[in-house]
Amino acid sequence: MKILALIGNTYKESVRQPVFFVLLIGGAILIYTSPFYTLFAFGGETKMIKDMAFATITVCSLLLALLSASTVVVDEIESKRLLTLISKPLTRSEFIFGKFIGIIFSVFMAMAILTLIFVLTLWQIGELEPMIFRGMILIYTKVALLTAISVAISTRMPVIVNIVICILLFILGYLNNYFFGFFEGRTFFVHSLGRVFFTIIPNLENFNVAAAIAVGTPVSIRYLLSTILYGIVYMVIALLIAITLFQKREVA
Repeated sequence: MKILALIGNTYKESVRQPVFFVLLIGGAILIYTSPFYTLFAFGGETKMIKDMAFATITVCSLLLALLSASTVVVDEIESKRLLTLISKPLTRSEFIFGKFIGIIFSVFMAMAILTLIFVLTLWQIGELEPMIFRGMILIYTKVALLTAISVAISTRMPVIVNIVICILLFILGYLNNYFFGFFEGRTFFVHSLGRVFFTIIPNLENFNVAAAIAVGTPVSIRYLLSTILYGIVYMVIALLIAITLFQKREVA
């Protein structure tokens, strides 16, 4: 029951942040008014609206997750409230898990609202596409993966460093395929280095189906499930690393 209380408190802390409402309201306005930005797209209006909505939801959800993940754990440690929590008793692994679940639940609520605005916008122009929900599932998985990494970093690093590292990983994750091709066919050492990089850095391009959905290309259930599984594996690894780092963290 104590971990459920921790999840609830973390969720409340996340949604009470001013940035939560700023990102939510800003994202909703951008999505709902997107048809006005595409008046001169000359036949590509729907594609641009979908592209803008997917990008807006990705950025807003990612920023919300990183800001929450990089602050709620650090705040608990620096304010010494963690000493009270782990003496109730609440294990350190439960603390990490509870914080992670609370954060991604707040992200889910934000994404649900923005997705509803997206659906309403497409419905109003008569271009509602059920396939967008599969795209949203992959965006959520990607954001949850990066949230797990951010939680792990937050056990040792301050807020700014955490956000910078996660944004860098976000960029590198989309360049993963490029680096894999760049290292391919070179010396054994360089090729091996590329393999290590390709394995350690999650390939975020796998979750990027927005372009395909925007032009009407279906996303198969098999691809959806395999990509979700891929994300879960990285999430579990990141959370295990977070627990290991936090076990050794002095909080007294």
